[in-house]
Amino acid sequence: MPPFPPFALKNSSILCQGISKRILNLIGHQANIHFQYKDYPYARILHSLTAGSLDVALIFKNESVKDVVQYIGPVARSKVVVLSRHPQQLKQYQDLQKLNAIAVIRKAQFEAKFDRDEGLNKVSVENYLQGVNMFNAGRVDAVVGSKEGLEYAMLQLDHDTGLLEQAFYLGDKTWWLHVSEQSQAQVLAPVLQQAVERLPQTDRIYELFEREKSNGCYDLARNKTG
Repeated sequence: MPPFPPFALKNSSILCQGISKRILNLIGHQANIHFQYKDYPYARILHSLTAGSLDVALIFKNESVKDVVQYIGPVARSKVVVLSRHPQQLKQYQDLQKLNAIAVIRKAQFEAKFDRDEGLNKVSVENYLQGVNMFNAGRVDAVVGSKEGLEYAMLQLDHDTGLLEQAFYLGDKTWWLHVSEQSQAQVLAPVLQQAVERLPQTDRIYELFEREKSNGCYDLARNKTG
C-alpha cells in the first residue's frame, strides 16, 4: 500500500489505521488471512512486485507491472483531481497545457491520457505532502492526485481545502490488489478475489477518509510525532 498518509499512518491505532490498512484488514478478515504490512516508497512497491519480494500491494491499478502481477478487484475507487491555483482556467483536459509544472507521485498512474501525455511538464514527488508543499511554495502550478490524498496534505500544511472543491476533475481511478507472479501468495488469489467481491461497495475510499478525519486521525498535534 502507499507508505504515506492518509493511506498508511505511522501512529496507527484501532481508530486511526490509515485508509489502505482499513481496507486490507476488511479483506483479510473475509479471507481469514493476516497481512503483515511494510512501508515502501511507491516506486519500490512496483520493483518489489516484479522481484517477488513483496507479495501483495493495494494501489491504483498500474499497467506497468501487468506482465508480472495478477490483478484482483476492483477493490475501491477514488476521484482523481488536479489541484491548481486558478481552477477556473481549467475547463477541459487541453487546458492542462497552460500549467508550467504539475507535481506527480513518481511511478504512479492516475488517468490513461494524462499518464501518456508527454506534452505536460510533470515533476516527480514522493508523496502528496511533498507535492502540496511545492505547490504552496510556487515551485509547481498544480498537483494531481486522489481527492483524499490531496486533502490530507492540505490539512497538514494548514492550506484552505476549499480550493480542492474547485479542482479539475480528471477521472476515477480504481484500487486493485496486485499479487506478484513471483510470490507464493498466488495460491491465495481465488480466496482474495472472493473476499474482495464480498466488500459492500467499491467507492468507499473517501468515506473511510472522512471517518478517520472525524476520529481526529489527521490532527496536526497527533501527526507531529510521526
